[in-house]
Amino acid sequence: MIKSTLFKSSFVVLIARVLGLVFAFSCIYIINVFYSQNIFGVYTVCFTLLQMFSLISVFGINISVFKEIVILEDSFEAKKTYSKGLKSVVINSIILTIFSIAFSKYIAVYIFNKPNIYVYSRIISFGIPFLSISTFNAHILRAKNKFIHFQLIISGITFISFFFLILIINKILNVNSIDYLIYVYLISVLITSIYSCFQINNLGFNLKQNFNCKDYLLNIKKGFEFLIAQSSMQFFNWASIILITVFSTLNDVANLEVIFRITAISSITLGIINSVSAPTFVKYFKSKDYLKLSKYVSQTTSYIFVSALPILLILLIFPKLVLNIFGFNYQSSSLALIFIAIGQFFSAFFGSVGVLLQMSGNEKTFNKILGLSLVVLLVLGFLLTPKFKLNGLALAIMVSTILWNLLSAIVIYKKYNIISFYIPFKK
Repeated sequence: MIKSTLFKSSFVVLIARVLGLVFAFSCIYIINVFYSQNIFGVYTVCFTLLQMFSLISVFGINISVFKEIVILEDSFEAKKTYSKGLKSVVINSIILTIFSIAFSKYIAVYIFNKPNIYVYSRIISFGIPFLSISTFNAHILRAKNKFIHFQLIISGITFISFFFLILIINKILNVNSIDYLIYVYLISVLITSIYSCFQINNLGFNLKQNFNCKDYLLNIKKGFEFLIAQSSMQFFNWASIILITVFSTLNDVANLEVIFRITAISSITLGIINSVSAPTFVKYFKSKDYLKLSKYVSQTTSYIFVSALPILLILLIFPKLVLNIFGFNYQSSSLALIFIAIGQFFSAFFGSVGVLLQMSGNEKTFNKILGLSLVVLLVLGFLLTPKFKLNGLALAIMVSTILWNLLSAIVIYKKYNIISFYIPFKK
C-alpha cells in the first residue's frame, strides 16, 4: 500500500519535474546561443538575488503553515491560517523589494565588484512579491496533496514561459538585448504567480479573514526556525554564486550555474520524494508509528539512490562531453563538475534526511547542522576560491554537502533508531 501510493504520487510529480527541467536546460542553452556566456553570468547573479530576497520574504512561514494545514485538513482554521500566512509574506516581500531597489547599486559595486549588473539587479527586484507569493502558494498546494501543481509552480511554469518568450523576442521581434531578457523573466514569474493564486482559489482559500500586527508577529516567530533551515539549504548555492562572483569572472559564474543545473538532474527523485513524502512524515511522527516510518524511509531512500546512480556515473565518467552540450567554453569546468557530482552522490545515498528532521520537530538540530556545514563551506570557499577559482569552490561545496548529510543521518539514527541511508537489497 505504501509503495503503491508513493509510486503513483511520485510518477505524477515526475512528469511535471522533468518538464520543468527540460525547459530550464532549454533556457540555459538558448541564452548561451542568442547571447553569450558572460550575459548568462549576469542573468545568474540577478536570478540568485531574486531567489534570495524572495525566500527571506517567505521567512519560513510557508513551511510552518504547511505543517498546520496538513494537521487541520479542511477546517475553517486551515483557511484562516493560510490567509494570515500569505498576508505576512506579502508584507515581507514589499519591504524586501524596497530594500533591494534602494541598495542594488551598493550590492553590485561594493559587494560583487561588478558595476555592470547594477541596472539589471534593480529591475529584477520587482519580481520579489510575485515569486514570494508563488513559493508560499506552492507549499499550501503540496499540503493538500496537489503535487503536480506544486511542482509546476516551483520549477515548471516559469521556465516554460521564459523559454517561449525568449524565442518570441529573438526570432520574431529580432531583439537580443539583455534588458529584454530580464524583463521577460519577470513576466514569467508573474505568470507563475497568477497560476498559483488561481489554483489556491480553487481550493476555497481566500484573504477574507481578519489580520493584525499580533498575527504577523506570530507568523514571523513560527516561521523563523524554518527560515533558517530553508535559507541555509539555499544559501549553499547562494554563497557559492556570491563567492565565485566576488573572486572570479562572470564566465565562471555561468560555469557554476550550469554545473548546478546539470547535477540537479541526479536530484530529480530526491526532490520528488521530498515533495510527496513530507505530509506522510508529519502524520507518522504525529502518531509515533516509527516502525511504519522506518519502512517508508527505507523505500524512499532506495528509490532516490537507485535512480540517481546512473546519472551520477555519467557525470563522473564523461564530464566534458556533458558540459560540451552548452558550449565548448564550459568544458574547462569538468573537474568542478566531478567534485559537485560526488557531493550529490552522498545526498542521494543518505536520502531525505533534511525533510525528516524538519517534519519531526527537529528544526533547531537541523539548523545547527546546516549552520556548521555552511561555516565549513564559507571558510574553505574563502581559502580556496581566490587561488583555485571554480575548482577550489567546487571542492568546498563537495565537503560541506557530505558533512550535513552525514550529520543529519547520525542524528536520525540516534533519536529514532531509523537508518536513513541506502542499504542494498533491504526490503
